[in-house]
Amino acid sequence: MQAFKHATLIMREQKRLDVFGLALIDHQRHLPPLDRNNGMPFRQELVDVALQNFQGLMTTWDLYRLVVNKRRHSWAPDDVKPLFYAYGRIVSKPVHYTLLGHVAHVWTHAIGVDVQNASVSVGEIVAIEFDILFEEIVVTSLRIKDESKTEASVGDKTGIPWPAASKRPKVGAPVYVARRRGGVASALGVQQPSSK
Repeated sequence: MQAFKHATLIMREQKRLDVFGLALIDHQRHLPPLDRNNGMPFRQELVDVALQNFQGLMTTWDLYRLVVNKRRHSWAPDDVKPLFYAYGRIVSKPVHYTLLGHVAHVWTHAIGVDVQNASVSVGEIVAIEFDILFEEIVVTSLRIKDESKTEASVGDKTGIPWPAASKRPKVGAPVYVARRRGGVASALGVQQPSSK
């Protein structure tokens, strides 16, 4: 509630309504980061209050992952900045990532993805989320029903080359297509206040 209290004080002092709080919480700080409950670090009641008060909730682990991946992949500031203005539970997925689907199969040099949410074309970047890092690759080819294609659409069971030298994904891991677009709130997966 500290972030909300400080935001309220600043709103009164500056006579503004577009000030929102962001709380960074070092949850389960006595545990190594990968042993923590990173999937649901906040009780649902806290998330509900954050949504009602237009407050963002982020863990220090989420912030660390965001910074490390931004540097590693040279994401633009606009790929991550909007996250800090969102509210509710904020995760470390950049706004230019759109969920493509999930890994359905893993082979030595390729992955199978059931395309559920977007399309992907040869030449675009896909990313798979691991415990700490996102691994990004450029799509060099696509296979659908044992045929080479230039684009895969929703509903396609698609083979995408995945370098054997890269980290091996697990079945069920989320796969994203990296694409800059308008409509930040839809990419965030969280809500944003209507006015800034």
